[in-house]
Amino acid sequence: METCLPGARLTGRDSGLQAYLQLPAHIAEQPLIRAARQHSVLARGGCFYTMTDTSRPPALVISYATVDCTGLAQSLLALGKAYRDMTG
Repeated sequence: METCLPGARLTGRDSGLQAYLQLPAHIAEQPLIRAARQHSVLARGGCFYTMTDTSRPPALVISYATVDCTGLAQSLLALGKAYRDMTG
């Protein structure tokens, strides 16, 4: 994970079919989501799942319910490309 998304922290992967990817504080959710879509990755921001908690760090919620390991790895690599597009 550190190679694709430096400073990001993956949590909740043992809790079901989604994982919570906490982003570094300097990365905004919405621009990363837009950049990910340019790389054919559909992701939701953590803000989608809360209406009141604006104090939490930026995050993505990643579903792996219908993706095999190869597809998940490809998606994370593409997400890393989107991340690098944003950060230079």
